[in-house]
Amino acid sequence: MIKHLLQEVLRQILLLHLKIGNCQVALPLVQAQANKSQYAQMRQLADQALTDMQERDFRTRVVRILTAHPNWGKEKVAEQFGISGRHLNRTLSREGITFKLLSDQTRLEMAKALMTEGVSGSELAARLGFHDESAFNKAFKRWTGITPGEYCCV
Repeated sequence: MIKHLLQEVLRQILLLHLKIGNCQVALPLVQAQANKSQYAQMRQLADQALTDMQERDFRTRVVRILTAHPNWGKEKVAEQFGISGRHLNRTLSREGITFKLLSDQTRLEMAKALMTEGVSGSELAARLGFHDESAFNKAFKRWTGITPGEYCCV
């Protein structure tokens, strides 16, 4: 029993606990001099885990920018990261989403929140970057299958 407990304590001591954003990773600590191939393998796993976490964080940062500037297009958002619009799409596609879809989802969530606050249709259209209320109404119906008026009554 004590031997098992000591082994568990030792195992926990030999783990590197990383917390980045909402993700938590426990990686074994391996000395490079003791076992170079194992160290290289663990380094590769750690680098991949960090890359995965950063990409999830990338999507969150794109949503944050779109929330602040809902009328910005792909190129303007990409400019904020110092990358091309094409690279922005490639990065998002690794997460299974396109810029257009992410932009539409963000604008829809913003529209729903503003509607619950009682914001008028023309004000909604302006805040979300649409040219006029009619363009907003068409987009909302495309996103949800119902008009903004029907949504408010539900």
